[in-house]
Amino acid sequence: MSDDVPDAGSGPRGGAEAATAVARSRSSGPAEPLGDAGRPLSPGEMRRALVRPDLMAAQVLGSVDRLAGNFSTGESLGLLTVVLAATSLVAAVPFGAFSPVGSFWKVSVLFTGSLLICLPSLHVLLQFLGFRITLVRNLSLSLVITATAALFTLGLCPIVWFIDLTTRAGDDSVVTPAGLTRALLGLSLLLGIVQMRRCLAASSLGDGGGMRYAIFAWVPLLVFIVWRMAGVLGLRG
Repeated sequence: MSDDVPDAGSGPRGGAEAATAVARSRSSGPAEPLGDAGRPLSPGEMRRALVRPDLMAAQVLGSVDRLAGNFSTGESLGLLTVVLAATSLVAAVPFGAFSPVGSFWKVSVLFTGSLLICLPSLHVLLQFLGFRITLVRNLSLSLVITATAALFTLGLCPIVWFIDLTTRAGDDSVVTPAGLTRALLGLSLLLGIVQMRRCLAASSLGDGGGMRYAIFAWVPLLVFIVWRMAGVLGLRG
């Protein structure tokens, strides 16, 4: 008699199981590669975004989980702050120049200027409540609001320009260029607040909800200052 022990895959049953496993592996194909979800934006990606508006929009609007990674880890926060500030200032220029606003700088000042006025109050409030967030991280997180708002004005600028161009003097249309401008500026600010909330919720800064509640108790102050700033800049009517 042979002392050899039969292989586990031998015999009718073992052969059938082996064949099934092979067929299964062939049909499933190679494993899916892991994506970039949750990985912080790298310095190289952020530098490229400074010269490419499409990448800037993709990083600020379409990479919430990756932005949250930067806020959570603190990785490259200084450079991220520069990118968000540049986006806030530059992306709003076309809307200001080619809409009834009539001044290239006014929309940038409306959003970014209002934020800078309100930021000290937010930082003091968070420190008072015991949230040890650095000023740079606080500024970077807040700039998500203005960068998002500015990018939406950039995308909406052609619509306002076309409506303004095709509206004749004395036209009593329901939708006026000035009214549309105010509505779209308000919508852009609202979407910026929503985007900041998404970043905060996806990052470890939002753990426990306390900081989230504190920041959103501050948001009405920002909205009020934007409204007052719009009056100063002649954008309310």
